[in-house]
Amino acid sequence: VAPSRGLGDVYKRQVSPCLNLVLLFMGFGSIGLVLSATVLNFVTYAIYTVYVIRRLHIRPCFQHVGGGLLGEIIRFSLFVFLANIVDILFWSTDKLIIGWAVGAVATAVYNIGATFNTYITSLSTAISGVLMPKVTKMAVKDTPPSEFTALFIKVGRLQFLLISFIVSAFVAFGRQFIALWAGAGYEDAYYVALLVMIPVTVPLIQNTGLNILYAMNKHQFRSVVYLCIAVLNVGLTFWWVEAYGIIGAAMATCICLLYTSPSPRDGATS
Repeated sequence: VAPSRGLGDVYKRQVSPCLNLVLLFMGFGSIGLVLSATVLNFVTYAIYTVYVIRRLHIRPCFQHVGGGLLGEIIRFSLFVFLANIVDILFWSTDKLIIGWAVGAVATAVYNIGATFNTYITSLSTAISGVLMPKVTKMAVKDTPPSEFTALFIKVGRLQFLLISFIVSAFVAFGRQFIALWAGAGYEDAYYVALLVMIPVTVPLIQNTGLNILYAMNKHQFRSVVYLCIAVLNVGLTFWWVEAYGIIGAAMATCICLLYTSPSPRDGATS
């Protein structure tokens, strides 16, 4: 299924810009962009379903699903969903608050700085994401905690080497890069990027620990703690954005990220 899914995603990325342009020229605006993404997602998933049933001959069966298994799936998914809500609170509400309190120009500047965090996050998750099947297999076989810790440290070192190199290069040359890329008026984006990228480095080199928690079904406490800190981030952003602008919003995120950085050993063996 994975090769066909990857090919489907490629086709979707190719069709999406063309469909967006057509809808924009027809005058649908932002509503058209949302409609286009929704339609493409439904079409893509329908094609995946047909492929799995017709070509792979795999059919879902809901007749013998036990209540205990269904409840366990719901509990697991609920806290994963809660973690996704936390991500939205961390990385999306800042822009909404800045747009409401300061204006659209400040939102654009903040978005430029926050974009660099997206790049290093994608790099980190690309490394740890491929380990999820292995980590799940280890958890099912009741692997000793020492082996989880060894894997955690090995992958974390690789992630740290890559991420620290990128962050160090940005510290040295980021100001000039933003001036060439975004132009005049975006100088504060450099400080926003630093305030977000530097503290997020620690959680990003611990992504394997998060996979371990998911595989061992011990992610519930983390989701609740992160939700509380995300709510604190929203409150601090409301408070500081009016006094310090986008730097205050970035500082609020920076402080909350520092509170969400557990030690690697705790994440691997909890």
